Amino acid sequence: LIPLPQATIDQLHDELISHKVPLSDAPMTATGATISDLVAEMEASVADFDIHAVALSQQGYEEVVALGHNDLMARFIQRVVEEGGGQVSDPAALDAYAEQHSGIQGTGTFADLIR
Repeated sequence: LIPLPQATIDQLHDELISHKVPLSDAPMTATGATISDLVAEMEASVADFDIHAVALSQQGYEEVVALGHNDLMARFIQRVVEEGGGQVSDPAALDAYAEQHSGIQGTGTFADLIR
């Protein structure tokens, strides 16, 4: 499975909240899964995504941006830092930096990322 973009997950969540529909009462999909089942599946696909299979290059950066997910970009950035011999000491700063590159709030280039 390819993870859905964070923006899609956020939109689904916002729509459910705006209609005040509890996830357990959400309509069933054609496959019989509830909305909460789908959200859990999406979250699992993000957790299972093999970030080590993505090249540490502009092409790899673009692949992660195309997925549009902050957590995946954070994992990509952390991998870049660790491959360069560094260590992430501030997870909140990593998350904020990932948001600037994930495609949700902005993007850049691989060169921008490693500066």
